Amino acid sequence: MNRDRRQRIMHAAAALLENKAHHDEVTVAAIAERAAVSKATLYRHFPTKADLLSALERGGHRVPPPGPGRREQILEAALGVLGKAGFKGFTMDAIARATGLTPAALYWHFSSKEELLKALARRYSVLSLAEQLTEAPGSTTRPEASLRAFAGRLAEVVLERADLLWLIISEAQAEPELAREVIGSGLGPVLAALAAYLEAGAARGHFRPGNSLVRAQALLSLFVMLGLARRAFGELLPFSAEEASREYLDIFLRGIASAPRPASEGGREP
Repeated sequence: MNRDRRQRIMHAAAALLENKAHHDEVTVAAIAERAAVSKATLYRHFPTKADLLSALERGGHRVPPPGPGRREQILEAALGVLGKAGFKGFTMDAIARATGLTPAALYWHFSSKEELLKALARRYSVLSLAEQLTEAPGSTTRPEASLRAFAGRLAEVVLERADLLWLIISEAQAEPELAREVIGSGLGPVLAALAAYLEAGAARGHFRPGNSLVRAQALLSLFVMLGLARRAFGELLPFSAEEASREYLDIFLRGIASAPRPASEGGREP
């Protein structure tokens, strides 16, 4: 009997999703009604949206992507909850209230608060830009150009989200596991991509030999401190993201240069 109900739910969901552009267009109530079961019964078989969609995919059914609007709405609301209540108050019930959704509907989009935290970290990460820090063999492009573009965007992100950065670091001791999730999802991949780029640059003679992971951490730390200092001192640090990224990168590049770099007028690189 349970197996029959499970199959009935899956067939109902597949039929309702067949011609939809996004799976958000199909509600739990609609699937339960079509399968002739209660919502409680549906949730006993599939506790979250991810469970049902995964089962459909394994069964060879078409599963449309989520609608972009609702996930963005949830992430914005989650960011607001995190900023006001910290990790302790960062609960699925609180986020559901902030978005105007039921907890069950929220779980259709994110299976847990840990998954939601990871999504937040990825959203405000500069990983996509860091992954573009690749140098084609034989390229004559100076690596400084790519690093300056990366540093400029990094400075913008940390200044835009200085409050979030401050919160994560200040609550890391009280909620180490959650802080580790956020930092690991948002910062870890950026650190790895940047280190790989610096390692390749050193191999080509652009930079002097050295520990590329330490160098990547040093560069990111400059910008993390930028966000924390702006959060602490505000307008006492009246410089732009562009000015900060330029000066920080000048300092960094002089430190890892493969040969002494001639200074231009005013001490800047050409």
